[in-house]
Amino acid sequence: MRTTSTLQGAKARRKIWLGVNSILSVVRTTFGPEGRTALLFRTMNRGNRITDDGVTVAECQSPKDQFVRMAAETFKEGCKRTVEKVGDGTTCTAILGGVLFNKIYKDLDESQNAFSN
Repeated sequence: MRTTSTLQGAKARRKIWLGVNSILSVVRTTFGPEGRTALLFRTMNRGNRITDDGVTVAECQSPKDQFVRMAAETFKEGCKRTVEKVGDGTTCTAILGGVLFNKIYKDLDESQNAFSN
């Protein structure tokens, strides 16, 4: 039987931060005219792939920790919805969303530290 575990407070925020930044770090490298290409290892008889598409690179990222993975998958899903609504811009959405999230995380962390003192 599988047990479920939960996280709350600062530990949960830290795992979410790790998940968002795991996606942001790989997507950021593919953005713009100086964006780098990535070699992706694919399974299920699809072969390897070389691409500079940030969303494709993000799809291949799967963190080992279950909470970090949940945050990363949620962040990727938000980026994919940009394609459904607009048709393009998922890499830009990932970068803007990640930067906004990091700013909010920093502000929350500072406010928590202010209340704990």
